[in-house]
Amino acid sequence: MKLHHRIKKRMKEKNWEDNYINKTLEILHIADKKKHPFLKWLDKAMVWFALFISIIGNLLVSLALGPMVLILPLWVIILMSIILGICFGALVDMLIRDIEYITHHHYIIASVFLPIIALINIFVVTKSLMWLSTLGRFNELFPNFHINDIKIIFPIYLVSFLIPHTIYKIIEKIELKNV
Repeated sequence: MKLHHRIKKRMKEKNWEDNYINKTLEILHIADKKKHPFLKWLDKAMVWFALFISIIGNLLVSLALGPMVLILPLWVIILMSIILGICFGALVDMLIRDIEYITHHHYIIASVFLPIIALINIFVVTKSLMWLSTLGRFNELFPNFHINDIKIIFPIYLVSFLIPHTIYKIIEKIELKNV
């Protein structure tokens, strides 16, 4: 388990002897196996709840960026997309990682599932804005809006959203090599 690698690394940094480290890790492993079934279920429920909150958050960010495209200059929207993407991506990544006993299976689901949900949200908002742009006096009311802006902004948000997770995975691989 990756958590135990981190604990082992911290113990070594604090000059613990190998026999005490191994005994502690053995106790933790036994405790994991003896965990009450309800607590195991609760761990899984927390993972799915975190994913649900992430989906809702992604939808809200997409919906918030949609109207901004209509009134703000492109460079402001791109900057907002980068900041929101990195912040929300970091929040989601921390939320999922901080569930200490998350299984690798759930982490893979989260890693694949969240970008797909973000893409679906982006698609919905893009299609909505494209539909709005075909309405009567839309271009007169929103002269800053260009449909091509959407095709630039949302991929930038998606890449920014994935940056924190990518950085974490790189750091994690480096740490695991050093254990």
